[in-house]
Amino acid sequence: MELKNNKTSLLNGEAIQREFDIRLFYFAKSKDDSKFELMEMQDILSNIFKDAIKISEDYYIATFKCEFDVKQDEGFLTLMLRKLYCLEQKEEIGEPLEKIILNEKVVF
Repeated sequence: MELKNNKTSLLNGEAIQREFDIRLFYFAKSKDDSKFELMEMQDILSNIFKDAIKISEDYYIATFKCEFDVKQDEGFLTLMLRKLYCLEQKEEIGEPLEKIILNEKVVF
């Protein structure tokens, strides 16, 4: 598996958004007789990633399409999932700021 074009940025200072590509490689057991094995694995991977990648019980990353590159003569296939997007809540550090005291004056 290879992670490509990983970009992380802050969204409104409260969340972190990530955009990335994933490239997954599958190597057949034998280069010489790989045609049917690679076709079968392509079907399996298509079914696994057809809607989303499950991260936890309530968190999924949507997948829009699977791109395959089959190298039958070399005995492997590559699955590319492009422009994946996830958004996560930024972890708060410290106590919530309720009051600021400036020059003996309380500012709310």
